[in-house]
Formats: sequence, C-alpha cells, structure tokens
Amino acid sequence: MSQADEFFSDLKEWSARKLVIIEKYVDGFSRILGSKFKELFFIDGFAGKGAYDGGEKGSPVLIAELAQNYQNSHRSFTLRCINIERDANNYDNLCTETKKFGRLVTNYEGTFEEHIEKILSQIQNIPAVFFIDPFGVKGTGWDYVEKVIARKDLTDIWIRFDHVTVRRLSGFYESNAKDAQGKLQTLQNLFGIKDSKHLQEKLEMGSTPQERIQNAVRLYEEQIEKAYSLRARKGFAASYPIISLDGQRKYHLVFACSNYKAATLANNIVNGVEETFQHEQEEYKETQSMQMSLFPSEVTQKQIFDDKVINLKNAILRLPKNKPMSREELHYQVVAHNKRLFGKIGRKHLTQSLKELLDEKYSSIKCEGTPGNDSAIFNIVE
Repeated sequence: MSQADEFFSDLKEWSARKLVIIEKYVDGFSRILGSKFKELFFIDGFAGKGAYDGGEKGSPVLIAELAQNYQNSHRSFTLRCINIERDANNYDNLCTETKKFGRLVTNYEGTFEEHIEKILSQIQNIPAVFFIDPFGVKGTGWDYVEKVIARKDLTDIWIRFDHVTVRRLSGFYESNAKDAQGKLQTLQNLFGIKDSKHLQEKLEMGSTPQERIQNAVRLYEEQIEKAYSLRARKGFAASYPIISLDGQRKYHLVFACSNYKAATLANNIVNGVEETFQHEQEEYKETQSMQMSLFPSEVTQKQIFDDKVINLKNAILRLPKNKPMSREELHYQVVAHNKRLFGKIGRKHLTQSLKELLDEKYSSIKCEGTPGNDSAIFNIVE
C-alpha cells in the first residue's frame, strides 16, 4: 500500500484537526470578503479523494458543501472550488464525490505544477484561498508557490511544511550518494534559495534536532514573507504544528497572507482548534522543561490561562511605543513579532491581558473605547 493509499484508508485524528482549520478559515474568509466580491475561489492543490475509505469527508467535499450552503441560502457571493489530483484512482473518487455540486466544483487530473498556470489565468484577480497539502515536498517547488503569491488580488495560503522530509534531505549535504545532488536540489527548490552553501548553514543552525526543525520552519516562513512583501509591501507567515494525540509532531501547517485581518482570523481559528484538542497539558510540560516548575504538578486550566496572559502582557509592552492601533491591529502585531504565539492566544487571552494592563496603577497603555471591542484604539506609551 502506497503512502497516499494508506493516508486515505481512514481519517487520522491529526488530519481531522487540519481539515477543521481549513474549513473554518474558508468559511470566515468567504463571509468577510463576500460582502465586497461576487465570486471567491478555493484551490486544493493536492486534493486526494473526495471521501476517505471510512466515509469521512475530505477537504474537497467539506469546502464544496460550504459553497453549496452559501448558494442555497442565497448569499450575494459564490464560492467556487478547484481541485487538483494526480493519482488516477483518487481522481475518480474525487469526481464521484463532488459531482453533486455541479458547476461549483472543477476538478483537474494531474499535478499542481502542471495546472497552476491555467488556474491562475482562470481565477484572474478574484480573491482566493490556496490549500497546498502534499505528501513530502514534491510538487511544491518555490517557482510555483511564488507564482501563487504574486497574484494581484487577495491570496491566502495554507501549506503543509514537512519538516521530517526536510531534515532527511539535509542529511545529504555530507553524503557521497549518487543522488545526493538531486536531493539537495529538491531542498533548494523548496526554499527558493539558490546558494546551496547558504541553505546548508541555515538548516544546520541549532544545537538540537528540535532547534534545527524550528529554524527550518522559520526560514520557510521568512522566504514566504519576503515574497509577499515584494508584491504587497507586507507579508505574514506563521505555522502551527500538527501533533498526534500521542505527542508525535507530524508536520507544520503554514499560513501566509498580506492582510492583518486575515492573520488574526487564522490565529483565532487555530487557537480554537488548539483548545478543543486540549493540547494544553503538553504545552505545560514543554514550559516546565524550559522554565522549571511554574505551577504544582496538578496544573489547572486557570493556571494555563493565567500563564498565557502573563506572557501576552509582556509581549504587548514590547510593541512599538506611541503608535495608536486598533485592538485587531494590536493582536496582529503581537503575533507578527512573536510567531511562537500563533494559534496559542485567542480573543479571551487578549481581552484579559488588556484589562489587566489598563488596571495597573502606573499603566503603560492607554485605551479609547472598550478593551474587548475590535474598534477600540490602544496606545503603548513610554
């Protein structure tokens, strides 16, 4: 059984979490932009089957159902879905499962690389969410990801970053194997870095495997941010680790955009999924290993919440001074300056942090409006 066949035999619990994130984000994206645009697109670059062998719905069907619900409720906009799948058997299943959605769904058989030019021409300047979720790193060459980012209109991306494959490929830097150069070229194509020596230095930074993984993920985020900045003068990229219930880090789900509202929407959705997953216990253990014991061994949800508020307050106070910003902008700035907080803090953490800062006797922050309102204006003073 191939890796793809095994994957689609049943929906893994960590994959289910990823699908919830994608579905919720596309729904939020559509409802927000649907007030300004008559048409929106969702592009699934590695769609796979429409349904798993166990009957669970895959991303193509989940998003197509959203599109159909919008149509049935007579929304002022239409969400259209484009799916790409290279495996013939998976493609047949995809077509079977999405046939009922009619013209809301278009399926292409082949690779992401083969079809991306045609799709970019098809969607023109219409806002779109791209979901790029391959096995490993094949088919996600930088040239093609860069073409997606270079679109003129709103383009948000969710992309799977397979740190396991990246670490395996980076092992060929000191290898005499015949295919070593080909493996290293795959790495360069993934990151969009032509200087092999420079990429090697970046990937070998860190004293532990975990540090090297985090550095590799951050390097990829930086490359995406740079590409967005060339187009829109502003780029944001951050990642959320997809972890199994037994603690295995499977891969990282990278989100990228050029709009602060999109970034805060993604952060809040990931935070909600994270809390549902109840991964807080593992987070606490990691905190213990780095900072010794902050709390008794029987940690409570309140203690976890309070610890996040403390860290968030410190992050807020490190933001640029005397620069008025809305609550939503402040939320974005906190995450943009502290990528490790992406998906870890939600609205309730921010509200509590702001209230406590404002209640301090010698407060370093001023507020016009209600702290819990997105339109409130905050200013961190010297």
